[in-house]
Amino acid sequence: MRSAEGRSKSNRNNNSNNKSKNNNNRKGNCKIMAIYHLTASVGSRSTGQSAAAKYAYISREGRYQEERHDVENRELLYTESDMMPAWAADNPALYWKSADLYERANGRLFQQVEFALPRELSREEQIEVARQFAMEVTNTKNGFLPYTLAVHAGKGENPHAHLMMSERVHDGHERTPETWFKRAATGDKAPELGGAKKTDAFQGREWIDQVREQWAERANRSLELAGREERIDHRSHADRGLQQIPMVHEGPNVRQMHARGLPGATVELNNEIRAVNAELSRFDRVIEKIQSVAEKIRESVFVQTVERGIASVNDLFKQWQQDQQRQKQAQEQKLALERERNLKRGLGFDRGHGFSR
Repeated sequence: MRSAEGRSKSNRNNNSNNKSKNNNNRKGNCKIMAIYHLTASVGSRSTGQSAAAKYAYISREGRYQEERHDVENRELLYTESDMMPAWAADNPALYWKSADLYERANGRLFQQVEFALPRELSREEQIEVARQFAMEVTNTKNGFLPYTLAVHAGKGENPHAHLMMSERVHDGHERTPETWFKRAATGDKAPELGGAKKTDAFQGREWIDQVREQWAERANRSLELAGREERIDHRSHADRGLQQIPMVHEGPNVRQMHARGLPGATVELNNEIRAVNAELSRFDRVIEKIQSVAEKIRESVFVQTVERGIASVNDLFKQWQQDQQRQKQAQEQKLALERERNLKRGLGFDRGHGFSR
């Protein structure tokens, strides 16, 4: 459970109360794959990143602020910030500005995960699954991490979410913004005298693989609860044994250009991939039919083979019995001859000379 002290007040622009139109049919008869997209990236000062600028962009604040009256075309659907220290509980922007100011020059300003939301879910369901995933990912073995979550409409065609996380663990100790981003205290020093400890959860490829799997499981549970047949899969086509070419992710800008009739290399490439995959799927269906017929033939042949096998076993058993009988008779004859020779030796019979004197 998250403590009341550690839980910051959310800074939300929640448009989820506005009922969105869900044009998707929830009674699909065939199970198909929904779109899977998740990328992780690091924001650091050494690469010219700014935590404050990233926060402003995903939260649509400052220069990115949208017209509030234009609800239909608003990109930002929902945003919240949680597990912030007390000094940033009511102002998450201050936390990310402080990261830019006080984090070490070679330090990590933020870790971001961007993931596509299933279009098969309603807007409310998309927001809820994104919130659950954010709480799951930021609950590390070292403790809870401050984060900002923003859900974007993606022009209505590419709904997605940005999860912006700090690697500083919220341990409940009060610190000033400057102290928060210092090195953590070591030895017998009081924790509050040093900075908030950094989590090691983001280290290694294993973390990215784990997050990709976590999102697939979380999204699929939501699709199942929504009564949808579609599922997403975090594995590659090769790992899933699919003979298909993976498509290239189309961002909102690419889709907007395509909607305007402007040429785009990504869209054209995906169209070609779709055509090739359609042919591959057609071949797969033909192969499935052949395999089905072959299976029936195998079943019929199997029955005949079993029957022949049983008859062969019976023949072999009879042959074995006959061989055993012949071996037994030969052994008995050998023993009889041996007894006869022994008997003759006992009587002193000498072959060719009669009885010996």
